Amino acid sequence: MMATTHALAGVVLAVLVGVLFPESAAGTSVIPVAAAALGGLFPDFDLYAGHRRTLHFPVYFSAAAVGTALVAVASPTVVTVAAALFFAAAALHSAMDALGGGLELKPWLGTSERAVYSPYHRRWIRP
Repeated sequence: MMATTHALAGVVLAVLVGVLFPESAAGTSVIPVAAAALGGLFPDFDLYAGHRRTLHFPVYFSAAAVGTALVAVASPTVVTVAAALFFAAAALHSAMDALGGGLELKPWLGTSERAVYSPYHRRWIRP
């Protein structure tokens, strides 16, 4: 998927949090929205250095998202909500890449066996 799609998915996630929990920092500040957009982009910073292997952490980003979300629920500040949204958007990015196809130039052909590398499992996740 395109980097803009991943950033937009992060922004949509932040807007949903702001709508569902308007009293949270996501509903009152632009910083959590920017953090979510950056989180959506972050895994693709490995584009020229082992793309989908170096910064795509489907398990670790998901665990970090759950942990920071619990902190944000217990203490909803701009920083905690922004951190939770950053990690949630990065986890969403990794999942979208795994569900969206492999590393080939034409992912709709479905010829690749590798979508995203999971350091936790020490193997490539199939598309």
